[in-house]
Amino acid sequence: MTKCGVRGLVTMKLVTLLLVGVVVARTSNEQGVGSIRGIVTVADSVDTTLRMVDVTADQSVCGERVEDRAAVVDPSGGLKNAVIIVTGVPWNDTKPEPVINNSGCYFVPRVQVAATRSVIVLTSEDDVLHTTHAYD
Repeated sequence: MTKCGVRGLVTMKLVTLLLVGVVVARTSNEQGVGSIRGIVTVADSVDTTLRMVDVTADQSVCGERVEDRAAVVDPSGGLKNAVIIVTGVPWNDTKPEPVINNSGCYFVPRVQVAATRSVIVLTSEDDVLHTTHAYD
């Protein structure tokens, strides 16, 4: 699905995300670590065809086209790389710095969650210094 297609679905409110599963959330100080398991699905029918996009930089390494992984939906409506927000639970976690790696001309993981003002480590397995950058 193209970025434009995803934006259109969201703005037209045709997509309703459903969290299926059990949410168990506890504060790490009081009751241990919680976990969340489930499947985020797209409620309306969506074209699940994986599209290709033109590469505009580093074509000698990445080729001329790569898969558009902006939104990946499987035939059953499962949305890959979804993020949910749990509210009402204090955040007190000391996990290592999040890492985003360039691997095969893709970001791995595709989606990364970090606390505000975290340091995010950018690495690359590719044979070129990509133009990876972030904005505040």
